[in-house]
Amino acid sequence: MKTLREQVRYNLDAVRQHVVGTSRISRDDLIVLLKLRAVAPSRCTTDRSRDASADNDMQRIQSKCGMEPVSDHGVKFFDAADTVRTLGLFASGKIG
Repeated sequence: MKTLREQVRYNLDAVRQHVVGTSRISRDDLIVLLKLRAVAPSRCTTDRSRDASADNDMQRIQSKCGMEPVSDHGVKFFDAADTVRTLGLFASGKIG
């Protein structure tokens, strides 16, 4: 969990810049912006296993922070302002 906190802390500014002027952000965009594929374990040697690991890490962050996505035509979205605030609290260790 420490590695995930550091990853979120390091990449939170990229998320902030991405959501300027928008009201929501997709789950897939969050995975890319937080660069969760980069913290995949070394045993993940294929792109498919790295994607699965990144998806699992995003799910862990969601459950620790209590973030609930809204589905729109099969794509999961989060409220942008609430997500940035929640990820900031998660990165600082105040929640999760």
